[in-house]
Amino acid sequence: MNRPFFNKKNAGGIAAVIVILSLFLFGNYLDEHALDFFHFDDEIITVYVGDRFEAEYSVQIGQKKDRLKISPSNGLIALQNDGTFLARKAGHAEIVATYVTSKGQSKELDTVSINVLPIEITSIEFVESFIVADVRDTITLNYTISPINATNDNVRIDFTDPSLLQEGPNGQYLAISEGITYALIYQNDKFYDACGIEINRVDVESINVEPFEVHVGEKVTPKVEFYPSKATDKNYIIISNNPEILEINDHTVKGVSEGTAILRFTSNNNLVSEQSVNVKPVDPYYLSVKCLDQIHVGDKKKCDVFYSPINITHKDFAWESSNPKVLGIDSNGWVVGKQIGESTITVRHKPTGKTASYDLSVVPIPVESIELTGDKSCLPLRESLQLNATIIPKNATDQGIEWLSSDETVATVTPHGIVKGLKPGIVVITAATNNGINDTYVLEILGKNERKGTPQDIDIPVEEVLLSGDTH
Repeated sequence: MNRPFFNKKNAGGIAAVIVILSLFLFGNYLDEHALDFFHFDDEIITVYVGDRFEAEYSVQIGQKKDRLKISPSNGLIALQNDGTFLARKAGHAEIVATYVTSKGQSKELDTVSINVLPIEITSIEFVESFIVADVRDTITLNYTISPINATNDNVRIDFTDPSLLQEGPNGQYLAISEGITYALIYQNDKFYDACGIEINRVDVESINVEPFEVHVGEKVTPKVEFYPSKATDKNYIIISNNPEILEINDHTVKGVSEGTAILRFTSNNNLVSEQSVNVKPVDPYYLSVKCLDQIHVGDKKKCDVFYSPINITHKDFAWESSNPKVLGIDSNGWVVGKQIGESTITVRHKPTGKTASYDLSVVPIPVESIELTGDKSCLPLRESLQLNATIIPKNATDQGIEWLSSDETVATVTPHGIVKGLKPGIVVITAATNNGINDTYVLEILGKNERKGTPQDIDIPVEEVLLSGDTH
């Protein structure tokens, strides 16, 4: 059996559905037809700059006002917290009403045109009709505009002699030269008022120079103060009583040599200030000395001194050796190795006493080689032969030589290199230095009636040669 859709049990639910559906459809209707429910009361509103006004509008009940937005189109007018508008500048603007739909879309409802008119100036007057100032004074030109709420755009101030003033910030002017000028005030090229300005010079009453000193070669610009500080003419000249000590170039002084000079500072109105200036030498604040780490006995080398700054005035130095017996040094820094040992070289800047030191060793000149020579290769029995040993280099520190015979039964050699033959045979004579360098000389001792040969013809068994040190 079919039951009817509408009965007492479901009547309440159906009613609720109908209400919700009606609200939904009506809300969509409002979204779609919002323009039908809103309009500004005026199409054009005319106000003056500075006015506060309202843009009145009509809206029917049911419109959702929280979705309504009313705002100006540009910065000529501004929306205030209380919902009114402020006319800020002259010109044309619009107030626009928009509606935000339930879908988040903005829909323009209506606009109203706003004409903002300027308030015309009726008068502009300087607060002071005549101003008296000194050079270097700051001048403020105050003026009043009537009415007080008038639009003061395009107001400007010109001067009959603009060279007397320099425009600064915030409508202020700096007086830069003496004379008389007039300030003329305009708006949109319409003249309104004038103010006379008299600018007077300020004479120097005193001149003062801050004490200073100069080093040789240094350039300094003295600090000169004038009283009053706003004096008009602050030009001056400087004269030195001794240009050989202090020379002048415009307002700069340069130290030429040690000493004291008097500087005379004269203003253009003939006020004078004198200053005694000392010119001091440029002294080294850093010293160092450099030599070789070591030299040989008998060698002569130059030690150099380094200093900073490089433009010191006095380059007068004294040199000393801590051990003159080992290392000698002259007044110009030339050192001479005298004997093996160590010494400390000290250089002293005479004017200041500043010193620097350097350690130096004196070492022997080593033997590099020895050459053994003689005028015979064969020696008869009982005869003698002088051998000569030459040490290289000739100035080697240790000239000591040890002489050795490979077979003293065949021949002997003296400490002076004299060989004497004792019996027939072959002998090797060695001359050796104390550092192990040596040379040898082969000699044949002949018997009676034997033929003389040359050392190259003699075959010497290696085991029969006795050497001390290296063999050359």
